[in-house]
Amino acid sequence: MPQKQDDSPDPCEFSFLCSKTWAELRPTFTPGVRFCDGCRRDVFLIVNRAQLEEARALGRCVAWAQPPTLRSRSAPSMLLGDPVL
Repeated sequence: MPQKQDDSPDPCEFSFLCSKTWAELRPTFTPGVRFCDGCRRDVFLIVNRAQLEEARALGRCVAWAQPPTLRSRSAPSMLLGDPVL
C-alpha cells in the first residue's frame, strides 16, 4: 500500500520510503542529484510539484524536501523514495 506524506498542501505518495538521509547519499557532479549505494540509483532532489511530476514520469527515486512551514514538528524535513505514478 502506498505511504502518504501528509504535511504538504498536495501530499506526495510513495510506493517505497527509504530509510537513508540525503546526507548519507554520495554527491554527484550534477547539482540536486545524489547516488544511493544501497539501491544503486540516482536520487533527485525535488522542491516543487512540477519536478515531482517529471520524476514520476521518468521513474526516478526522489528526495522530497518540505519547507519548515509545511511540516509538523515531528515530520522529517525530507523523505526519500519512489513516488507513486
